[in-house]
Amino acid sequence: MISPRSLGIHVRRATIKDGNFLYRLRNDREVRQQFLNGDAVAYADHIRWLTATIASPRRVLLVGSDAAGRVFGQLRFDRVNPRWIDVSISIARSHRGRGFAVPFLQKGIAALAKQPIPSPKPFLRAQIKRTNPASIHTFERAGFMRYAGTAMYIFLRRTIKIS
Repeated sequence: MISPRSLGIHVRRATIKDGNFLYRLRNDREVRQQFLNGDAVAYADHIRWLTATIASPRRVLLVGSDAAGRVFGQLRFDRVNPRWIDVSISIARSHRGRGFAVPFLQKGIAALAKQPIPSPKPFLRAQIKRTNPASIHTFERAGFMRYAGTAMYIFLRRTIKIS
């Protein structure tokens, strides 16, 4: 398995300065195809969402950068309820298919585990379109297990160790 160290992946909380990168990533055609709502988003709406997301105690938005310092992806954790944290990941076109997704996800989960998350220990949950086998494979390689599905989606989960 590729390790985050071998790729030089660095994970940090997103800031408003990441707005342009995150806006371009959000509106990337291939990324939008995988969203529940695949509509393009206006820049002003995106910045309002980003500002609220950064301020929310129920969300953790991380960005990943490579060894050269290029930001390549976003990883979002949404506390849905006391038992579930929804996880979503998006990788920039420049880094897709190059082995960044699994170690980025793993490193992001490790960063999340260091956050003050109230008990009970929640499950991490991913809802992925069946037409997105690359993401399904990414989450499975990161320790997620399939537990349910619909005609359109696969649901995967894993536990998180809170430190």
